[in-house]
Amino acid sequence: MASKSAPSLLPEIGLDGIARESPVIAYTEKVIEEEQLQLKRYIQENYSKIRDVERELENLTLEMKLTAGPKRAALEHMRKKIELANERLRVAKSKEEQAKRHGKKQLRL
Repeated sequence: MASKSAPSLLPEIGLDGIARESPVIAYTEKVIEEEQLQLKRYIQENYSKIRDVERELENLTLEMKLTAGPKRAALEHMRKKIELANERLRVAKSKEEQAKRHGKKQLRL
């Protein structure tokens, strides 16, 4: 018993005796080519987006490097000012406490 192929997949023989490509195979190849082209476009778009993100990251990194030093210096300056203000408050409270104690002593006399 000879095996039979699907008739649509058998090559068609033209009037000149040369085998023609099956319409099913031609259609399948066309669909595959279109899908490959679509995938290539999709990959190119994503690579483009990736490159854009990498470029933006480089710009932000550079900007951060350029501004980090001055910001750090400004924060350090603010910290020192706060420490000085706290020290002045501590001294003022200490003087106030001494004045209160001294005032109580004056009242006893």
